[in-house]
Amino acid sequence: MIARGLLLGSLASRLGVLGFTALGVVLTTHALGASGQGTIAILQLGMLIAGTINGMVAGGAVVHLQRTIPLRRMLVPGHVWLVLASLAVVTLEVVLGLIPLEKGLPVGVFAWLQGVVVFHGQIAIATQQFRWYNALQLVQTGLLALGLTLAFGVLGIQRLEGFLGALAFALGTTALVSLRLLRSLPHPDPAVPPPPLRRVLATMASQGGIAQLGSLFQLLTQRLNVRLLSAWLPAGAGLASAGLYSIAYLGMEAMWTLARGWAPVVHGRIAHLPGPENRSARIHLTRRVLLLTWASTLPLALLASLLPDAWYAAVFHITGLQSVLRALLPAVLAGAGASILAHHLSGIGAHAVNALTSALGLAVMLACCALWIPEHGAVGAAWAASVAGWAQFLGQAIATLRRP
Repeated sequence: MIARGLLLGSLASRLGVLGFTALGVVLTTHALGASGQGTIAILQLGMLIAGTINGMVAGGAVVHLQRTIPLRRMLVPGHVWLVLASLAVVTLEVVLGLIPLEKGLPVGVFAWLQGVVVFHGQIAIATQQFRWYNALQLVQTGLLALGLTLAFGVLGIQRLEGFLGALAFALGTTALVSLRLLRSLPHPDPAVPPPPLRRVLATMASQGGIAQLGSLFQLLTQRLNVRLLSAWLPAGAGLASAGLYSIAYLGMEAMWTLARGWAPVVHGRIAHLPGPENRSARIHLTRRVLLLTWASTLPLALLASLLPDAWYAAVFHITGLQSVLRALLPAVLAGAGASILAHHLSGIGAHAVNALTSALGLAVMLACCALWIPEHGAVGAAWAASVAGWAQFLGQAIATLRRP
């Protein structure tokens, strides 16, 4: 059973993250417009892809592995991997043309810093320190909003460099704050010989690799639309459509506030209920949180799709958001449910299931985007996201009910 205070604390932190994120988007769109937001969305996609590869060792697998490997033994291989993976992945992204050459260095540094924050956040979940996990997210988004206010409003740097400077400030400070969490980790028993570093790294990679493969597929399912819009539509219209879709997607993420806040709690609790004898308790816990999440998410999704577009234009200075949000309504519910089920499956070590269902969602999304983006632009991308989201969720639901 999950304590009510824990759920409320996670909810409160997610609402804070939502508020800071919304402020950041408003500041960015006012300063840089739809095309600037589209450029940022593409750079963020490069960061997120690198961050997903970072998590193959220094990610969510530590929650599952902490029962067999002391967390302090995971720190060195995790941090070495973060540096090497960030450098390698961002270099590949530059070569493939996903991000421009002149932005390769800052994106690589940002991916590394974000990896540090995520790694330490997963350690907080593994040690049941959910307040630390929530605090790191609040600090990062709050500092980014503050940095954007200073860059755009006080210093007058209303260019992409203003956003990058604010992001560096937020990620660097949050990474430093997260180091304090490590001081509370228990020291391994000196009487027990430490496992070889090579074995620790191999175990983290084998567990984390397949887990992050699913996360990578899911990331591409949710975010690749911005790159497809900029690639498949005429240059100016494509970048503006990418910016429009990215703002609507951030709105959808805002409606996932409850799911994103409660899913890590489900992950941590499920990981402490191993074995077939606890299957009933796991299913009951996940079903309860899933229904609670949907009941709380649906009103937000309906409200977002019904608000007049003029209201959105008054806030963001961009028109067309309502039609995209309306097309994303099914994706809101599917994504909220998928987040809960994915963390349930991760908690029992079923990372392969998450990978397969995420791959299914990506395949469906790509097929639908090819049909709908050329004619319908950002709205077509939203339709594709909705169909893909339900394909993934249904696959996860079937797998969850069939797992022993």
